[in-house]
Amino acid sequence: MVEQVRDRYFFKETFGRYFPGAITASIIENKDEFKAQHRLATILYTDIEAFTTICESLSPDDVVKSTQRIFSSFG
Repeated sequence: MVEQVRDRYFFKETFGRYFPGAITASIIENKDEFKAQHRLATILYTDIEAFTTICESLSPDDVVKSTQRIFSSFG
């Protein structure tokens, strides 16, 4: 039981960084029971000049911070 609670906490903390809480909660509640869904979504494709080259010299954390800085400037 302790291991299940620990796994749930780890999952929530890990995915909670990248997905809204409602999505993370839904994944936890519906474990192994996913069905196809039709959703309306907006997708942004952007080409950042030299992004791959820049990322090769940064840590993963710094890549995330840089990307967040770029997207926060649009808001």
